[in-house]
Amino acid sequence: MSSTTQNIRPKTENTSLIDLPSFDEMMHLAETNPAQLEALRQQVCEQVIDSVNPRIKGRLQGLQFKINSELQLSKSPLAGCLKLSSMMNESLSELHDALTNPEEFVRKREQQKAAVIPLFK
Repeated sequence: MSSTTQNIRPKTENTSLIDLPSFDEMMHLAETNPAQLEALRQQVCEQVIDSVNPRIKGRLQGLQFKINSELQLSKSPLAGCLKLSSMMNESLSELHDALTNPEEFVRKREQQKAAVIPLFK
């Protein structure tokens, strides 16, 4: 195990969830070993998701799957960053709509539900 990944440790009562390498260390990894930086990103994400309440764990795993998929499909790291930024902006916009006009938000969500068609009759 590399020294970078050894810095990540489970949360204990008097520590933060994760000890990350310094910004400069991560910049160095990005320049010299992007695969190791990606492995660190995945490990940190897994640890954060594993530490949450089981009620929301599935939703976070689904979101992480979507994020990983978008990053894989992106032609460049910048394209991936822009796509994730767009996803976050859309989510924030939905949250704004839900908070400022909850009735309209719920009505729109109900209209978007797909009809379930039985496979066998």
